[in-house]
Amino acid sequence: MYKDLRDEVKKLTEGDMLMTKEMRESQKEGAKLAMLSKYKSCVLRIQFPDRHVVQGIFSPDSSISEVLTWLSPLLSSPDTPHELYTAPPRTPLPPAETLMDLNLFPAALVHFASLEQSPGQLLSDDTLSHV
Repeated sequence: MYKDLRDEVKKLTEGDMLMTKEMRESQKEGAKLAMLSKYKSCVLRIQFPDRHVVQGIFSPDSSISEVLTWLSPLLSSPDTPHELYTAPPRTPLPPAETLMDLNLFPAALVHFASLEQSPGQLLSDDTLSHV
């Protein structure tokens, strides 16, 4: 990952050739395929308002709704409305989108929010006992 970052910084400082929209899209698809061949899974860390972090490993084509389904047994009240978002700026993640489409691949930190006014403790006691 460090090598990728170094190459990106080098490309930004030296400049790049001008490309058409079609060329950029083609290059973007090629980069996605290269990432898929390099990394087989996605590490997603979900941070709660009380600063606890839950980590899960998903396939790149997993949707946000699948992540929320995986997260439900860990919650103290899974029936309450909640969402995942990225920050800054606060951007709610649509449940139908995949981790790859949202640029959360190969690893990302997302935040959990309860849509209730005073949710109380979000993680179940059993989950917190394993921390």
